[in-house]
Amino acid sequence: PEENVVKSARNLPGIKTIPASLLNVIDILSYKMLLMTEAAVRKVEQLWGKRLSQGGSSASLRGVTPSINN
Repeated sequence: PEENVVKSARNLPGIKTIPASLLNVIDILSYKMLLMTEAAVRKVEQLWGKRLSQGGSSASLRGVTPSINN
């Protein structure tokens, strides 16, 4: 895990930090915003992405537009 991110965020109200390997659908749907490192996205792709041989397409970052909400 990104130790600096975890240490920086742990005292902020309404912020939850968890390793990508423990992320689940309830965590994703329970929050308005989700912030992930690129390494975390890759881990989730590994865990949840369908393989081409299974008839699906693998997840990717293509088409994702980062945004900053103030």
